[in-house]
Amino acid sequence: MQFSIHDSSLIFQFNALYLTLIFCVYYSLKNAGIVDVFWPTIFIADASIIIAQSSKLTSKSIFFFGLLTISCARLLIYLASRFSKNYPTEDIRYSHFKASYHKAPNLAIFLVYQLQGIFASILFIPLIPGLTSSNNSMGAFEYIGISIFILSLTGEWLADKQLTKFKQNPLHKNKICQIGLWKYSRHPNYFFEWLTWVSYSIYLTGDHNGHFAILSSLLMLFLLIKVTGVKPTEELMLQSRGDSYKEYMKNTSVFFPWPQKNKDSSKSN
Repeated sequence: MQFSIHDSSLIFQFNALYLTLIFCVYYSLKNAGIVDVFWPTIFIADASIIIAQSSKLTSKSIFFFGLLTISCARLLIYLASRFSKNYPTEDIRYSHFKASYHKAPNLAIFLVYQLQGIFASILFIPLIPGLTSSNNSMGAFEYIGISIFILSLTGEWLADKQLTKFKQNPLHKNKICQIGLWKYSRHPNYFFEWLTWVSYSIYLTGDHNGHFAILSSLLMLFLLIKVTGVKPTEELMLQSRGDSYKEYMKNTSVFFPWPQKNKDSSKSN
């Protein structure tokens, strides 16, 4: 299936409008973190638009829509729960950002929301071949993609559960979670979120133009490490945990899970 300029243009326009509506919700709540809750729904809405326009749906396209919906729904539930638990306290990332643009904080938030809409469009458009696939058969690429999808979803759920359980223990206040998956990566939740996008690209490899989905996984990797995930989280953790987090950084892989360095040997070097 060839990429449709009409579909791509429609996605950009819809996401711009959708993020404008989310901005209206923010303006009412006065809490910019609400965009994080709505973020997963953008992809469900985009996929629904493409599916609704398809003249003929195949089993592969319906199955891919199901994968995308399951992943986004899981993330939506987690983010909504986190937001409601902390509300009305605003995520420190957004409060710091608004403080940096104190002369026009609402305009700054509006522009950031629109930028998120652009990123969401660029992430989603390479996935369109999976939703318009004319292929009814499932082969090696599809089954490998599904297997990695299950692994990524399980890993993300486990990482979130381990971190939540750690934080709930009063004895762990102001301490750094280094149990389970957090012993092998400082950000296992972000790693498995990225792995979900890798599973999409593998699942779509066999489709015409499906190989373009690798662009989505590469962009997501960049965003998670340099923009919305690892970078701001590390900065906040260094401010709040100081030397103990520096020691964690020294011994633990930043993103890809890997055995911790020997602490005794690292001190002697």
